[in-house]
Amino acid sequence: MSNKLKIPVFIRNKYFWQSSMVLLAVIFMIFFIRNEQVELIQIKKTIAGANLPYLMAGFAVFILYLFLQAYLYVWSFKSLQQKLSFWQAMDLFLKRNLIGVFVPGGTISSLAFFNKDLDKQKLSKTQQYLGSYIFAFASTASILIVAIPAFILLFARNELNKLEIVGFIIIALVIVLFGTLLYSLLQKKQGWGYRLIKKYKAEWLILLDEIAEQTVSRSKLIQTLFLSVAIEIIGVVHLYISLLALNATASFEVAFTGYVVMIILLSISPFLKGLGAIEISLTYLLIQFGYSKALAASITLLFRFFEFWLPLLAGVLVFVFRRDGLLARILPTLIILLLGITNIISVLSPAIPSRLALIHEWLPQQITEISNFTVLIFGLGLILISVYLFFGSKNAWRIALFLTTMSIAGHLTKAVDYEEALLAFAALISLLITKKSYTLKSQLSSSRKSIYQLFIPVLIAVVYSVAGFYLINKVHFKKEFDFAESLHYFIRTLVIYNDTTILPITKFGHDFLISVRVLGAAIFIYILWYLFKPGRFYSSQNVDERKLAIDLMQAYGHSRLDYFKVYFDKLFFFNQEKTGFISYRIAENYAVVLEDPVAADANEEFNLIEQFNQYCSTSGLIVVYYRVPAESLEKYERLGFSTVLIGQEAIVNLETFTMAGSAKHPLRNAIKRIQSAGYVSKTYEPPLKDGLLQKLKQVSHEWLQEHHGSEIVFTQGVFNEDELRSTTIITIENNDEKVIAFLNLITDPTKKEGTLDLMRKIQQTPNGIMDFIFIKMFEHFKALGYEKVNLGLAPLAGFQKGHTIKQQASYYIVEYLKKNSRFKGLYDYKEKFEPLWSDRYLVYQNTSDLLKLPLILAKISKL
Repeated sequence: MSNKLKIPVFIRNKYFWQSSMVLLAVIFMIFFIRNEQVELIQIKKTIAGANLPYLMAGFAVFILYLFLQAYLYVWSFKSLQQKLSFWQAMDLFLKRNLIGVFVPGGTISSLAFFNKDLDKQKLSKTQQYLGSYIFAFASTASILIVAIPAFILLFARNELNKLEIVGFIIIALVIVLFGTLLYSLLQKKQGWGYRLIKKYKAEWLILLDEIAEQTVSRSKLIQTLFLSVAIEIIGVVHLYISLLALNATASFEVAFTGYVVMIILLSISPFLKGLGAIEISLTYLLIQFGYSKALAASITLLFRFFEFWLPLLAGVLVFVFRRDGLLARILPTLIILLLGITNIISVLSPAIPSRLALIHEWLPQQITEISNFTVLIFGLGLILISVYLFFGSKNAWRIALFLTTMSIAGHLTKAVDYEEALLAFAALISLLITKKSYTLKSQLSSSRKSIYQLFIPVLIAVVYSVAGFYLINKVHFKKEFDFAESLHYFIRTLVIYNDTTILPITKFGHDFLISVRVLGAAIFIYILWYLFKPGRFYSSQNVDERKLAIDLMQAYGHSRLDYFKVYFDKLFFFNQEKTGFISYRIAENYAVVLEDPVAADANEEFNLIEQFNQYCSTSGLIVVYYRVPAESLEKYERLGFSTVLIGQEAIVNLETFTMAGSAKHPLRNAIKRIQSAGYVSKTYEPPLKDGLLQKLKQVSHEWLQEHHGSEIVFTQGVFNEDELRSTTIITIENNDEKVIAFLNLITDPTKKEGTLDLMRKIQQTPNGIMDFIFIKMFEHFKALGYEKVNLGLAPLAGFQKGHTIKQQASYYIVEYLKKNSRFKGLYDYKEKFEPLWSDRYLVYQNTSDLLKLPLILAKISKL
């Protein structure tokens, strides 16, 4: 048993922490407003009295901001000597900016989207990635350039706090790391960055090698950086205009400093563009500069309208006017996000007295208090769910449907807030209309393990809180609680923010109430994350499914790989009629299929591929087909797949193969030497005896030790006694009947093409031993009436890196195959048997998938 420390899955999951950070930021914003007693009514009045000419000026600056962002894309690609039109750049920025709100990593991650728009400009994938990288690098570097004078100013005034210093240091370190890493990568194999990435992220080398070959104009790169600095100055101007528009004392120093603090938080926010965190920090900073709480909050909200909400709205309009298919996903997502924010604002705002009096005539006060809490909690949940809705999570859709419905009821029962209820109703309708857009299946199951993972943390929180109330000393609350009261006050502590019926009189009592609320919030976040957590796919084979797959393979199989399609490491996907199947393994979010489906005919194979593609799409899996023969490519290309050549299989024609002729003279001599030394070949038919299996196991163990590796699966078998017992074995033995080499044979149900699986020998064997055993294999299959013998895949000999990302990817995939083949010079060795060479392909969906496939192939090849 391993002593390695087991860390819970959710602790290691970055999406869990990113989701938690967003919700905690919003919770802190709520706490800040409560604690600082910021009156939302006063904020509303302040914003309503804004100076119209300055608002128009802010809108004009926003238009300038959009133009500069578009030109930043134009100049980023100019740095690569490539042309991108202004309006294409504008369209690209607005779309990516909108997507960046919802994807983890924000602006950086959004650069992976909408590359098809760049394809129209005939830009290679590498140019697209590098141009986008230059855009991101310039945007980040300009933050540091603008931040330096701001921090010098604050330092001179002795107004730097620890958080600002830490943020500045983080940004500086990021820029330095980016710069040194880029310099190191350009040195290729001599640079530390290249070596580090080769060790831990080898799949990136495809892109890095291509990037290193690109010509970057230094002068245009500098101009791009200056343009990015101008965009940051636009942000400062927006904050300055916000001060003027709300009749506050305008100061460029305040605007400059406030913007820098905001942009640092924005650059390190996980997603939702720093929602909550920026509102708190900028409001707090403005209060420190002497503005009233209501005015500081009003300035922040107006500034965020110019910098966050207006670009967001512009992005939505692009999708509307272009009638993009993503609109059905984006619009409900935005409405749900707005509803979540509205829920929070509604709870924090004082109720209209006349409406509150009306509701109290019909409902007890406790109902309105509970409604306030539930609307608040539902608001937090809706903000988080909006992110997962964007990705098409079916569970997120279901939960959003429930929360919007309950929000309608909550708004009406807390203070007859029919305006907010109408927004919730609109959100509900948008979800119902777009129901078919949410197809991504949840990985949540009804297994005992899943139930434990979901409910045990909840049980722990309840036990801690209820037991705490029950056992706490009377001195802390001047009250003793029985069990029923403990449960009652636990619920009240969670659902009522200012519960005057239970007041702690000691610090310990106060801290206990805070711990209950914090634990409740943490459990709430955990439950939401668990309900629609990103996919973790488990590879477990069903015994009955394997039996069915074996029966189908024996009925319809026609490939040397069919035997491995029903191997114990595979998963199976069957068509509805159970007349065919696809064999695959999962690594990360990739489903790698072994060759073609097994089915009665080509039409059924095509239908299976279509059904499996749909299954993968709804499950969040990227599908790849591995080792596909050339004659099968047409059906994949009809479905929009791309192909790349990865190697050739050597097929020996037994009817024409001969040992005669001068070309076979070295082969004949090698066999004579083996026979003269007393070695003999033996063939063992299944079922194999235990004694023989023990001899074979010793050979296999020594062979693995010699090659310093572990077993490789997926396209070949492993030494498994249960599997080997039912196969034919050919051995080479000495005079003492010691096995020095062996191979096991895989038979084709059609008896047309035989093949081998394991081919292993001990370290000390005479030269030519494998030639000898191969010839004996040929004789065995020919005696059984087979027409051909397939010697397996040989990565293309002399295969060189090309200049496109597809050629680069092919090279690295072939290098992976050579590295894991356990045999050097496979092509040259097999060529001595004069085989026919049959091309084998990798079939994939997007060129970007090729960047990761060497790593994925390595993972699926391990047990």
